[in-house]
This record gives sequence, structure tokens and C-alpha cells, in this order.
Amino acid sequence: MPQGAKTTATESEGEQVPTQEPAQKSQEDKRQELLANAEKQLLRISAGTVTLETPIRAGGKDLTELDYDLRKLTGWEYADALDTDKGAHDPMKISAKQALALFAAAAAKATKGLDAKDIMERIGPMDASIGIRIASVFFMASVNLGNKRISNG
Repeated sequence: MPQGAKTTATESEGEQVPTQEPAQKSQEDKRQELLANAEKQLLRISAGTVTLETPIRAGGKDLTELDYDLRKLTGWEYADALDTDKGAHDPMKISAKQALALFAAAAAKATKGLDAKDIMERIGPMDASIGIRIASVFFMASVNLGNKRISNG
């Protein structure tokens, strides 16, 4: 069987029939797939509601849900959140502290009665891991899409 061929079964006779598929995707195909996935991730993860395992006390009541919207952040708020981890020096990676600060800033924008500092200091560990994951996916997807907009010519 040729290299890169894939074997599939036919329904009628149950025999194995080789089908041709490219052995590897081109670099451009991989890049386009990455960008398409990044765009889907951004649409899915940019805004929403997290149901908290550990309620956050604010304004005399316990919040059991935290709305967030990363699209509402200004560039300054985004940069300020990324500056929270003084040990982070790679602009292409996001640390857990940076991600939590980014999520907290987005949640503070969308949830009345809380500011980002309150969220970072009061959020429970299970809820923090969700916020960190959301902000990390947002960060990487936005970096990948941002690269698409940079012109080198």
C-alpha cells in the first residue's frame, strides 16, 4: 500500500479498500486550520457565565455566578492584567497569574458590585482554574488571529 494511504472498510462486502490521503498537510493548510480553530475558540470563549463552586461575597450577598466578557476590556486593561505577574517575560505565553488577572478584569467589567482585585482575592481554587483556562485559551487564540493581521510587506 502506498505511503500516506489509509485503509477503510466498505459496507457491502466488508473488505479493506485503500484510499489516498495526503501523507502530510502543507504548512499553509496547517496555518489556515489553526486560524479557523482560533476564530471558533474566540467566538465560543470570549464571553459567558461561570457558575461558581464557591460563592463570592459582594455587596452583602453571595454571588453564585460570574459573568465575564473579554471583548469589553480596553487595551490598557488587557495590558494591566498581563503586567500583574512581574516574573512573566515571554510575550507569547501567559502565566496563571496573568490569566487569572485577565479573567478577573473581564468578570469585573461584566459583573456589578465587584472589581478585579476582589475577584482575584475571593475566587475559590476550582473556580480560579476555570477562569485561568478561559483567559489562557482567549490569549492564545487572539495571538494566533492577531498574527493573521500583521503585514510584512
